[in-house]
Amino acid sequence: MQLEQANVVLRPRSSWEAIDLGFRMARRWYPSLWLLWMATALPVFATVHLFLHDSMLLAIFVFWWLKPLFEPLLTAWLGRALFNVEVPVREHLRDALPVLRKGLIGNLSWRRLFPSRSFYLCVQQLEGLYGERYRSRLQVLENTHPNSGWLTILVLHMEMVLGMSVSGLILMLLPDTVDIDLGTLEYLDSSIAYAWFNNLSYFLVASLIAPFYVAAGFSLYINARTELEAWDIEIAFRRMSAEQQHHDRTSRPLRATAGMMLSVVLAFCIMPAQEAVALDREEPEAIVGEPVLGEDLERLEQLLPAHLGIRVH
Repeated sequence: MQLEQANVVLRPRSSWEAIDLGFRMARRWYPSLWLLWMATALPVFATVHLFLHDSMLLAIFVFWWLKPLFEPLLTAWLGRALFNVEVPVREHLRDALPVLRKGLIGNLSWRRLFPSRSFYLCVQQLEGLYGERYRSRLQVLENTHPNSGWLTILVLHMEMVLGMSVSGLILMLLPDTVDIDLGTLEYLDSSIAYAWFNNLSYFLVASLIAPFYVAAGFSLYINARTELEAWDIEIAFRRMSAEQQHHDRTSRPLRATAGMMLSVVLAFCIMPAQEAVALDREEPEAIVGEPVLGEDLERLEQLLPAHLGIRVH
């Protein structure tokens, strides 16, 4: 795992700060996350309503219960994108079956109503743990107080508010010529048209919010591991080691150049001393030259001025 290549700053954060980071991650990669959600959610939504079109309330309940089936692909994609490996959606969908099979039965049965579903999903998908190891790992990670349960409650209220807002907006945009009995809207099956409208509205709202929910749970998981495994300290040491290696690589040519220059200077300083030693070791005749003969002495005496009184013997 190349921690230094992470697209976010890995440091211990509070739970709510980690949730905010997850929302920012969802905004950054929203197109890919939304397409991954729609690739699985839309076919399931259409299939469920095709078989349960006579009971729209049951159809939307079944779709809501199957939501954990659509989230693993987003979690697996985020696990790669965090470390700068943004896999294309089409390529990621080719490996969808192994991802969806992990913990599928538990996610759609006894773990379906767990408030910390998005947090638990990360342990399944990114660490691949099962059984006792899975439970032990969750117990360790939950000691960091991830607040993943409050995240689920927060997103549930966001869905409700946004769903009512969409319904209210559509009703406000209808012309006055359309007569609507608001009293019948409390019973979904009493009006097929409104039931379809209500289910489609919920599907749209859930699809818009799902990337934020999954990314926030993923961010809580990363924050828990950062705190427990000291990822920020490990990254700091890795960067210090990389900087030292870079400094060694850049300073090695400088040291070599300085050594060569010093060798040249020392060579110039030593050469005169060696020549003097060589001269001392030569024969005196080689230094003075050949002895002066008698004829040369007489000629030299004639050349010297007489008033100097110098005689050559």
